[in-house]
Amino acid sequence: MNMNSLPKISVAIVAYNAEKYIREAITSIVNQDYPGDIEIIVLYDEGTTDKTLQVINELKESLPSRRSLVVFQHSHTSPFRARIYSLKNFTGDYVHLFDYDNIMPSDRISKVVNHISKTGAGFLFSNARIIDSNGHDVGRFLLNIKDPNLLKLIEGNFIDVNTIVISRSCAEKLWVHLNQLRYRYFDWVFEDWLLSLLAFKHCKVHYMDDTYILYRIHGDNLTASSNVYTRLFNNERVLKTLLAFYFLEYENLNIVERRQLQKTIIWYSNVLDKSLLLSMNSRYVKLFYYFNVLLRKFFTKVMP
Repeated sequence: MNMNSLPKISVAIVAYNAEKYIREAITSIVNQDYPGDIEIIVLYDEGTTDKTLQVINELKESLPSRRSLVVFQHSHTSPFRARIYSLKNFTGDYVHLFDYDNIMPSDRISKVVNHISKTGAGFLFSNARIIDSNGHDVGRFLLNIKDPNLLKLIEGNFIDVNTIVISRSCAEKLWVHLNQLRYRYFDWVFEDWLLSLLAFKHCKVHYMDDTYILYRIHGDNLTASSNVYTRLFNNERVLKTLLAFYFLEYENLNIVERRQLQKTIIWYSNVLDKSLLLSMNSRYVKLFYYFNVLLRKFFTKVMP
């Protein structure tokens, strides 16, 4: 096999206070069985207060051939803003998005490249298998993915950012749209959801059903936390993500897609969390919740 004919794969890792897990994440990428070039880009948040940068610099000293590690330092910002940087700062043919606390199985990149060669897709994604804070497999996948399409994605996100792989041409298209979201209001959208929604409209999308990444659940997970305030914050992020997609793509959606997006925005416009409300020992609060459910269903049916 001619190594020079293999695509170069960049892996962009967002790192903020990542000292505890980033060594394992980077090592799993370095040790891929893929014989081609792999570039690791660490998007290092300068608001970090631990020894993340020291760990990264130590790893740079002992890289094997066909592996490179670069650090892109940026001011303290949200994961979404950091992720946008990665779309402009990779040198590979494709960029694999990743977080500092997860792990790649050793054959991950090889399988990704195999899918690229077979499909020519510009935006690829897979499922993720859950591991605990110590790296032990908990025996289940992160998401239930069946017949992925745009309408289902509008209803709710089923694509995790750590499984996303994007071609250079697709990344350029996504960048043009994402760069319009300069208002601070959009700092905390769900970046994987918004990227995926846009990709279904502008890139060739492919689901890889024979590979996955290892997704670590731990106390600092922003989306997996059961903390009440985190749940409320994430509900707000859902609405901001849908509004961002509406702002960017409404004119390009067909009538079915528009109606689905409008329905979903109405459904999520009540940012109060169902499980939180129903856990309150108050008949009034529960009646208030169910009244709002009925109201949203009514407006959904009569909406043109």
